[in-house]
Amino acid sequence: MVEVTIYFHHGGEWLTIPEPHYDRGCVTYWKGYEPDLIPFIDLVNEYINKLRFVGVQELIVLAPSGKYFEIIDDEGVRTLTSFISTEYKSIHLFATEDCELSVDVTDIVMHDGSFLLSPIVNEGTVCSESEDDSNNGMVFSCSDYDIDELENFVTKKKRNINESLQHYKEIVKDHIDCGTAYDNSLVDYSTIALYFKDKLQSDPKYKVKELKADLHRVFELNVSEAK
Repeated sequence: MVEVTIYFHHGGEWLTIPEPHYDRGCVTYWKGYEPDLIPFIDLVNEYINKLRFVGVQELIVLAPSGKYFEIIDDEGVRTLTSFISTEYKSIHLFATEDCELSVDVTDIVMHDGSFLLSPIVNEGTVCSESEDDSNNGMVFSCSDYDIDELENFVTKKKRNINESLQHYKEIVKDHIDCGTAYDNSLVDYSTIALYFKDKLQSDPKYKVKELKADLHRVFELNVSEAK
């Protein structure tokens, strides 16, 4: 039986023009898996438990044809693995979080023969890959990627920010420029975290603009713009 390598892309962003596609990011992988032993829930849990996603709204695969397809359940996984062969044994997965906008792609079960239509050819882009034995992960570095952004993302993933905000300044220095903000001594970080956890659970499409307005309205806190 052909063993597969499954790549979990993360840390990038979804673009919708001209067609849905994933831009930038990092990737970790599973190597040497038998296609028949890949349950849908394990793929989802990799994003939630290992890559710290809030929740997985959509699980998406990039086909050799260059199209993206959604995997909804175990039936979708079975459809995907039915294409496995000596020519197709590298699976590239992506996901959208519960708090993100969804991506309009076709259910893989409805692929209508377009999954293996043609191989992917990326002209003008030179990529290299390097393994990280410490976390069994792989980071792709492409000529059209912003290396500084990727390094900053990896740093953030490996740092733990505690209640005293240890390491916080080291992570965000040179990346954040904030104006004046005003403290409310009656509100601590746990109160705000609990409030917005409930907000996100009830409305996964809750926007940052709405968050800032609620902070000012509910907690009388002023949140400055940051980039």
